[in-house]
Amino acid sequence: EPFIFFFCDCYYIQASYPSPAEHRHFAAHLVFAMERPFTALVNGVSVEAAGIAIGSDVPHTILSEAPTLVVFIDELTPMSRCVKHTLLRGAPWRTLDTSVSSEVGERWRDVRTEADAAAAGRIALSPIYAAPETGPASADSEATDSAGPAAPAAPDASAAPVLPGWTHV
Repeated sequence: EPFIFFFCDCYYIQASYPSPAEHRHFAAHLVFAMERPFTALVNGVSVEAAGIAIGSDVPHTILSEAPTLVVFIDELTPMSRCVKHTLLRGAPWRTLDTSVSSEVGERWRDVRTEADAAAAGRIALSPIYAAPETGPASADSEATDSAGPAAPAAPDASAAPVLPGWTHV
């Protein structure tokens, strides 16, 4: 059964998406598989992933019979700027590190209350703590990599900056 939690300017939506229509909106997404990889159609490219970051106003849909966690991040929030500059780095979308995505999915499997969601939400945003290893993706690298550029893995949380309203777990 789907559920939605809201805190720290983000909506956390857990649900399966067996046949959604492609759409775009004024919000970024972080999407995590909770049981098995999903198929994302992003900006005309189909990719199988355990996690993906999608920029605001980018055409997309997620196809998954299994539950996924979608972190819906309004374009006007500081968190959206973090996604844009730390994860996307000029690209419309990027796949996320599989080990980080798996950890997020695992933590969210048993979330049933607001308190559970608040604790699990900290790990859902861990990919944005990763410092870019390279500069922004070039148009050439996007065109030749049909799976999209991968975002770097999140570093040890103790070394990551703490965003306002968040503490490390």
